[in-house]
Amino acid sequence: MGFSDSQMADKERTHDFYWNLAEDHKSSANNLLDHLEHRSLELQAQQALWDGVLQNHFRHFVMADAENILEEKLFKHFRQCQEQGQDSVDIDQLLAIIEYAKKVKENTPTSFKLDDGVFLDEHHYNKALLHQLEGIKFIYERLIGSLADVDRNTGHGGILNHCMGMGKTFQVIAFITAICRNETLRKKFKRIAVFCPAGLISTWEKEFTLRCPAESRPFQVLTVSTSNKSAIHYWYNSETPCVLILGYDRYRTFVSNNDDGVFYKYLGKKSQLTKIITNTKTERRLGITGTIFQNNLEEYRCCVGFTYPNLGTEKRFKELFSDHIEAGQTKDATDEQRQMMNERSYVLHSLNEKHVHRRHHDPAVMPPRRDFVIFMRLSAKQRTLYGHHVQSLVEKKIKGSYLMNYHLLRRMWTHPYLLINASKNHSDEYGYPNESVQKFIENGFVCHEDEYIIELSYKLLFVLSLIKKCEEKGEKLLIFSQHLDTIGLLKRTLQNIKNWKEGENFYTISGFVESVEREQYADVFNKSSSNVRLVIVSTKAGCCGLNLQGASRVVIFDVSPNPSNDEQATYRTYRLGQEKAVYVYRLVAQATLEERDYKRQIAKISTGRRVEDQSQIESEFTEKELKDLYSNFRPNIYDPSLPALPHSDDTMLNDVLADVPEAVVEWKNHELHFAHHPEFELTDEEKKAAEASYVAESSSMDERY
Repeated sequence: MGFSDSQMADKERTHDFYWNLAEDHKSSANNLLDHLEHRSLELQAQQALWDGVLQNHFRHFVMADAENILEEKLFKHFRQCQEQGQDSVDIDQLLAIIEYAKKVKENTPTSFKLDDGVFLDEHHYNKALLHQLEGIKFIYERLIGSLADVDRNTGHGGILNHCMGMGKTFQVIAFITAICRNETLRKKFKRIAVFCPAGLISTWEKEFTLRCPAESRPFQVLTVSTSNKSAIHYWYNSETPCVLILGYDRYRTFVSNNDDGVFYKYLGKKSQLTKIITNTKTERRLGITGTIFQNNLEEYRCCVGFTYPNLGTEKRFKELFSDHIEAGQTKDATDEQRQMMNERSYVLHSLNEKHVHRRHHDPAVMPPRRDFVIFMRLSAKQRTLYGHHVQSLVEKKIKGSYLMNYHLLRRMWTHPYLLINASKNHSDEYGYPNESVQKFIENGFVCHEDEYIIELSYKLLFVLSLIKKCEEKGEKLLIFSQHLDTIGLLKRTLQNIKNWKEGENFYTISGFVESVEREQYADVFNKSSSNVRLVIVSTKAGCCGLNLQGASRVVIFDVSPNPSNDEQATYRTYRLGQEKAVYVYRLVAQATLEERDYKRQIAKISTGRRVEDQSQIESEFTEKELKDLYSNFRPNIYDPSLPALPHSDDTMLNDVLADVPEAVVEWKNHELHFAHHPEFELTDEEKKAAEASYVAESSSMDERY
């Protein structure tokens, strides 16, 4: 590594210092942390890793399991630094690893006992991480309570709200296995139902087989993928524990079409899906989700209400929470509105804290993740088309619904050729070119030859450069889009520009691909030896449930109105078991409606994190910025005389920016939008006042209604 003589002398002194520190059994880990953190002794930290001193130091106070975790993480981190040619370690990552080991030591149960006579299977316990053990314990406490009171207690509901890719399915299977091994509980809970999107049925089947093979499991597993009711009747009448896996739509069909059948008798009155699930006979309900907050607070109320209906009616919730929180979330809100937003966010979080189990990825367990938003320029032709149509809208020269105009403009900022595509598809309800745009097609400004002119879309230009860099580095890539015409454009571009073959070099996963076939695609793609380098995924059809850890790069090609769709998409590869650093690129057409949608995403995610995590996030956008549709079209035009964009800590992104400098206006760290500001936290006195204010308003509402 090329140390100088003085550095070698420092190394020897450092070795002696840390070795003595490690051998002193009375020393705490904090002594070592203080020296590493406050003096920023990168050389010493590196040497400590070289000689395994940290490993020896922790041997004196970390239990065996935690020690193994620490040793594995420390040396894995060191190897990564060495492989990447770094001359120093990442101090922040090192400290995170040490803190994780301390947390494991303090919190890991010494046994796998859930209750008197109720234990986790040993192989589940040995596989479980700390947050999973906590999650399984939470499920048991909410749904069962205690074995002694199980006959008198009707149980409660709960939501396992762990971030995507943290093994929620495994926790549910471990819980089911544990209660079915107990003689009392297996007699009481014979009928267990798992309701999920139809596309995840095969994923659940696969997980049950992996985590609890048929020959050793204390229950049966049934799936219903057809209208055949025999499985339902078998499940309902089974004398031994039986797990039924059923898609939402199939569940709704059985309940709605079976007036006197077992589902109606067992699950409650006929209604739409939400009401049907909410009115299930059992109160022992568990919701599992990585995104409990999606579009708005009313959806949050419905989700929480499924397991613990304590938030009241829609009208009551709106007056007590939604109106106050939403009024304070913009940059131009008054101080009083912001204070009330913080207070009601705190109260709402407190009301749900006991029955919502929230966990995030631990940086000591997972590799690094970088999430970039890339603001893309419009090409000259895109600027002309978009500007003309927006001006016509502002001057009210043309009419049409918002959705029609949105999809028309969306095609313009994606690639002008999509207008040709829409004009051929007369059944396209929301994107058929109107008269003003049709003239551009008729006069040849937009033509068929545009399809393979990549320079007309800087998003495509960026993606092709990124694909090339991934090929050079041997990395795999996912591209998510929520629009089928965009997916078709991407496929044709790969086939005609790169001569790639679908099924050989890349896959496409959309709503037309059956769930079993999706799993097969994923299995092939995740093999390092596979020639499949890329998967194009429909955001709506493939953002949930898929495991695509073979990729280390993710492109969100277009912004979804529902931020949870994009969040889910990024976690198809960033999941437990991922060993590579993961990089996410969110492409946003600058100065367009898509940029407005991205700002609205930020506002929605911020609201969710305030309520779920008590994060204190500074508001960035005014109410006008979040609602503005067409009046702010000021596209950035490339000027090669200006300085290049600053470098990121992602060398591949830097290479792409150097390759296509005309394509990108700027890049930002997506997560910086959600930085926590401790100075905004409520004091203890303010928290008490917030609770009192809520109780007073709630009581006043009771009197009025």
